[in-house]
Amino acid sequence: MNVRIMRVMYRKRICDLFFFIYITTFILFLGFMDKGFVLEQYLKNITYSLVIAFCLFLASLLFAQKGRVIFLSAALASTLVQSVIILSYLIIGHTFFVQNNFFSIFETSFRESKEFITAYVDWRVILSLILYFCFPILYIIKTKKENLKFTYIRIAKMKVHYVFIFLFCVVFIFTPYFKHYQYRAECAPFTSFYISYYKHNLFISKVKKYDASRKDINFHIETNMPDDVAKTFVIVIGESLSRKHMSIYGYPRNTTPLLNLMKDELLVFNDVTSPDSFTMECLKVMLTFATNEDIEAYFTKPSIIELFNYVNYETYVINNQSTVEYVNSQYGILATKAKHLIDMTRKTNKAHEYDEVVLPVLTDILKNNSNQNKVIFIHLLGSHVHYKERFPDSYKKFDNSYPFGVTKINLNDNQKKIINEYDNSVLYNDFVISSIIDLTRKYAPFSYVLYFSDHAQELFDIEDFHGHARRHSKYECNIPFILWRSEDYKQQIKLCEDNINTPYTTEDLIYSISQLSGLRYEEYDSAKSIFSDQFKSKKRMVGHIPYDDLRD
Repeated sequence: MNVRIMRVMYRKRICDLFFFIYITTFILFLGFMDKGFVLEQYLKNITYSLVIAFCLFLASLLFAQKGRVIFLSAALASTLVQSVIILSYLIIGHTFFVQNNFFSIFETSFRESKEFITAYVDWRVILSLILYFCFPILYIIKTKKENLKFTYIRIAKMKVHYVFIFLFCVVFIFTPYFKHYQYRAECAPFTSFYISYYKHNLFISKVKKYDASRKDINFHIETNMPDDVAKTFVIVIGESLSRKHMSIYGYPRNTTPLLNLMKDELLVFNDVTSPDSFTMECLKVMLTFATNEDIEAYFTKPSIIELFNYVNYETYVINNQSTVEYVNSQYGILATKAKHLIDMTRKTNKAHEYDEVVLPVLTDILKNNSNQNKVIFIHLLGSHVHYKERFPDSYKKFDNSYPFGVTKINLNDNQKKIINEYDNSVLYNDFVISSIIDLTRKYAPFSYVLYFSDHAQELFDIEDFHGHARRHSKYECNIPFILWRSEDYKQQIKLCEDNINTPYTTEDLIYSISQLSGLRYEEYDSAKSIFSDQFKSKKRMVGHIPYDDLRD
């Protein structure tokens, strides 16, 4: 092999190294687009990704020309999905995907994904993806046309050196420098998707394992509610609703006219936040004893639905959100604990149904089971993107002639259009919630209705972005929290009404629902119930980020 050919081979191998650096690290160099940019964090992630690139490069040296092309193609293909997702969301939401984001994707149905793409993907995303993949694809095509005699023999003579380098890389990767989860492979674009997928499957497997053993747990629970009356408790979980866009909370547009009319009957809490800005991450905490700091209780202790089962309530879940297989979803597994699970999306077999579809089902449960103690969980589609798909034409009320709320940016026509659609979805949600209260009032003399949203929504409040799942601003977490009680309930059950302005997180929701419903057990802590005169406000977290550290 002459010197000239050797030089060509050397240059090509160096180009290969840059190829691997590009597909594993380039997106991280766009970290300045992340509004939560932390220099130290990104330097560590870039370092980790460079090590991965070098390991791939070493592996590629073991292949001759044909194998080299296949290896380059396989490496690019293995980064395709996560690169599309991470780059797109970086452009749309100005933030990097981390493990919990991928968890949400794994539990998102095709219908939801389609709506997300329709709502967010625009020319900027498409052009960026084309430009990003243009270089590696053209490089592979060019490499395939080359007729260079890369040989394994040449590489074999150097393999001892590569073994030492490889061992160094392994030691480097697992050094304590990378022990924090944010700095390890979960945040490296090349490995994040696969590690998250593995951890999600591990999580679901662990749930199923503990689920079988938890049935044998003797969880002692009592109820202090009156025995001579049938009790009906309705817990409504909204979707993506920001209290900032509700007139009952002072929004200039009259988006909640019906709730406003019954305001004297309601307890409206003014400073409630969600424990995260991802639906699944919120619900697995809200409905269980788990917290952001201690998720183990999700596996080992009963959910709020199971607590009601223990005291012989009829438990219902009415779900109007499209979901993946219930047995493979963090929320779905909880929903299956109900004695009666009614999935409206599968019942109607439509891409989406307006939330009023739950009303006839609720009516039937209230009318035909009037002598039973029952708790009914209703999961609405609420104000989920696409906003304009969340309300019928009769609720197209708000346009640019109505005043907009306060934002830190000057709104353009498209942003105003999106806000109008969102506010119309809030107006329609007002009809649904007030209807649920009216039905409960009519058919259940001893009852309450508790309404809250899983998380909120940012709508151009501080920058050109609408949505959630970023953990960047308080607007993603500021949720409504409203309680209605029947007259019989109020006469017999006294609650503390002095905490309506006290900071509270629905991370402790299970304790508040327990007090509302008269459930008492060893783990019950009145200091964590917003309805207790012993309530103590605590430091609120959004995922692992303090709420007070978020932008507003």
